[in-house]
Amino acid sequence: ALFLKASTQPRQVEPFWWLGIAHWKQSEWEPALASFRRYAQYLGNYPELYLFLGDCQQHLGHQGDAFTAYKSAL
Repeated sequence: ALFLKASTQPRQVEPFWWLGIAHWKQSEWEPALASFRRYAQYLGNYPELYLFLGDCQQHLGHQGDAFTAYKSAL
């Protein structure tokens, strides 16, 4: 239901946050990263977002991107 809401109402960004959280909790790093990035397009000044982005990047082995995301969270 969350994926359907996110895909049918792309300007409502909250479903992308919760979809990212759901993927993150299941260790699905690529889909979580995609959802968090979509959320960031609209609400990019949310520090917790960058912690999740950094965590996903780190799990995917993208250390430089992870560092940048963590730094943005500060």
